Amino acid sequence: TTFWAALSITSVPGTEGAPGHRVLAMQDVTPQHQEVDQMRLLPVEMNHRTQNMFSAVLEMIRHSLRGKAPTALVETLTGRVLAFSRAQAMLRDEMDGHITLRQVLGVALQPPTIPRELAARLEMEGEDVRLPTNVALTTAMALHELAVNAMRHGALSGDDGVVRIHWSVRSPPRGGLLALRWQEAGGPRMKPLYDKGFGMRLIEGSVRHGLGGTATLSLEATGLVCDITLPLRADGRTS
Repeated sequence: TTFWAALSITSVPGTEGAPGHRVLAMQDVTPQHQEVDQMRLLPVEMNHRTQNMFSAVLEMIRHSLRGKAPTALVETLTGRVLAFSRAQAMLRDEMDGHITLRQVLGVALQPPTIPRELAARLEMEGEDVRLPTNVALTTAMALHELAVNAMRHGALSGDDGVVRIHWSVRSPPRGGLLALRWQEAGGPRMKPLYDKGFGMRLIEGSVRHGLGGTATLSLEATGLVCDITLPLRADGRTS
């Protein structure tokens, strides 16, 4: 049968002028290679099973609420589960435990959250920033909520609105700070934010309590603005 082998060659000098020789040793290392192959397949299998779990959860939600809840509520709930599933898949694909902010934006704002034909109305600008997994997950969910709100009530619900997303890394006296701004313009006039929905409360709560940052929502003349700040470590990554 075919097997993996490790070959070692050792030179042995001769004595009293006699010619030396070499010792060749072959070791069967098939078990070690099988373990490596299993370790490589494990993340793939875990990803497959997790995605199946999320699919099952989505189906349970749809069937359980069919005819018992408004369509908008079902779409909102399934959208959040799908967004969480995609964010989890993104994190599992990153073996080093960190992911860039641009990758998070790409996952959070992909279809069906933001239809492909509206992608040109998203303006993004900022430097390269790498995020730990917990920060990336929270940021992805916050961006999903902002995107859904923009599609239903904000700049992307009309024909001319745009969303500008820009971020920068600041250096205050005590460590760095990642500042991200979501700014809408050109959309219909929105209602004042007296009664914030679950999505807006999720953004503020998860950023403040989960990450030790701040999230401020305001309704300006041009549209909704959300400012998110996250503390940075000395190496430029989020804490």
